Amino acid sequence: MKLYGIAALAIVQALTGPKAIEEIRRLEGGEQFLQQFLGDAQWVEEFAFSGPVNTIPWRKPAEETLAAYKADEAVRCIAALKTLCKIVARDTSGAIATTKPLRNAATALVLNHATDFSDEKIFAIMDCYAQWYREGTLIDAVEGYDTRQWREVMAFGQNAPLGVDSLKWIHDFANLPPPMYKDACWLCEYRPFNCFGASVQGPDYYTPWGKEMSIQELRYRVGGVCGALSKFASHAAASHGIRSFTAAQPGHCAFTLWDFKNDRWSIAYNVTAHSEPHFTLGGRGFAALEEQDDYFRRPERKSAERLRAEGKFAESMKTCKGNWQAAYEWWLALKAKEPAAVDEWKAYGEALRVCFANAPSQGWQIYAKYLNSARYGREYIESEVEKGLWAFREREVETVERAYFDELALDPISRLFGKDETMWKLLPMMLASQANTPSFYVQTVNWGSKVFMSTPANAERFLAAVRESVEKTGAKLDFAGMVVAASASEDVGMFREVFSMIDAVSPESLPKKTDRAWPEKDYGGDLLSPDGMVAMTSTCSWDRPLGYRSALERFDVDANFAFHTDKQDSPAAFVILPGDSEITGITVVNSASCPWRQPPVEIRVSEDGQNFDLVYRSEENKPEWRAAFDRPRKAKYVMVSREAKAKDEFFHLKKILVYGRKLY
Repeated sequence: MKLYGIAALAIVQALTGPKAIEEIRRLEGGEQFLQQFLGDAQWVEEFAFSGPVNTIPWRKPAEETLAAYKADEAVRCIAALKTLCKIVARDTSGAIATTKPLRNAATALVLNHATDFSDEKIFAIMDCYAQWYREGTLIDAVEGYDTRQWREVMAFGQNAPLGVDSLKWIHDFANLPPPMYKDACWLCEYRPFNCFGASVQGPDYYTPWGKEMSIQELRYRVGGVCGALSKFASHAAASHGIRSFTAAQPGHCAFTLWDFKNDRWSIAYNVTAHSEPHFTLGGRGFAALEEQDDYFRRPERKSAERLRAEGKFAESMKTCKGNWQAAYEWWLALKAKEPAAVDEWKAYGEALRVCFANAPSQGWQIYAKYLNSARYGREYIESEVEKGLWAFREREVETVERAYFDELALDPISRLFGKDETMWKLLPMMLASQANTPSFYVQTVNWGSKVFMSTPANAERFLAAVRESVEKTGAKLDFAGMVVAASASEDVGMFREVFSMIDAVSPESLPKKTDRAWPEKDYGGDLLSPDGMVAMTSTCSWDRPLGYRSALERFDVDANFAFHTDKQDSPAAFVILPGDSEITGITVVNSASCPWRQPPVEIRVSEDGQNFDLVYRSEENKPEWRAAFDRPRKAKYVMVSREAKAKDEFFHLKKILVYGRKLY
């Protein structure tokens, strides 16, 4: 029997315990497998140091302690090793154990799926990739893949269940150049209802075809919507060895795949950073995915992983930046001490700030855990918050998908302190620490708008803090969040104050006026709407808050619409005047893009904002709707809406011009 390498054996035993080796030795072919596996230090390290087992990072055990986490990890590692042994034993050619791409592919497959796929399914998937490798139908890049990269190919769990028949079919059908897999989702027809009228949301969408075709062929021939199309494209890429997996983004065919040209992750048909990959080995979100890739590329990573396996967490984090697993396990170890000494928590906080200085998404995810666990008084937490804000600034290198800084950092900080004076105390530092970052500064201002602009007094205080921040740092400002907050407050003074600040600080950001203009007087009255404000029932990523004021003004601007709601079955926009007026007529200018979305249009007026009287209705798709009143109507509020329940669609207009005589 071959003498196993001491280091390799120690690593495996640290993961699985000493009994696991004997269990594997008793399997058919186990002795030979152990000689091959433990005799190859690189193979052992690929198995041990390619991220958490079974694709679910940092899943919370019943008892969130280091002992429970390690016990759960040991169970999953043993299952993976046993399945790997079986794969090697059934390979009579010996190619899987001796050919590096196949060895790494098999190792990745068991690390991902040994505890959620049957052995038979894993064997069948491995047979597919071994055959495709021999036939040369996988991309050339697989020759250099390590186990972690193969894991990102074989991410078939989570939200993308896989049948082997589907995998085989799509491999043979969708044989494209690598850049074209991003568009592979459109090989399927986007079809909410099948040819028999059955909804994709119901159980009978694919039922008429029984089991004649695999699910991927059904998606191609029958159609589907967002999730079906993204799975089709992602599996098509993965079946040819391209790193790819689906992502959670309702309403979009969202998935990600590796961009070989730019050597980074790319996003297909995604809209916001709220979409999350269904596979990740460290942290959550697309920004964390790129940070994770940086970590795995570092040559010092394996040395750090050996230290982590020995329980030397501080040394492990010091050795390699972005070391999430060591940070998480050290946190679990500190939590187990009741309580851990303040110096230990301080050392941990400092280690986090150094380790994740260039990985703010992962850094804030673990730092939030730390802030909630190290309970040594308000002043201590305030100090650590400030250090974290300065340490985890946004990377200068643009990430594939910007992280949501409010969700990562600002919301957890707010939960720690509430909305008392402490938050006002922290606000200048929050702004200063993120000034001139690519997006975190803007996100901080937008978040602050929602948190602090709840009353006119608070809004004035917040706007003063932002203005001072811009003057001190020279940071560029996006006022969209402040405009949305002012609009949601329905406070005319606040709305006008925000736009006064934009006029003073960043007038170039406003829509540009054109030569076209509507009359200052119409319907026997004066134009009143510029004195007021506009508010909507919702906003979305297509919205243009900096155009809200232009919706009320007579001059045309170089934009197709002034505001854009989300999809709704009862959307509406409101004009709120400073006080009561005698309204004589209203002109509503339709959007220049997708004008068919708005009708049937209804116009209502109200004195109190609660009880609205219908004064106009039209089912026609017009460039403008003109509502002339037979008598002046006393009102402060004007509501322009699509008829309730007419359609579930966006709603966007260019102008709502209110004419009459002011009584305020």
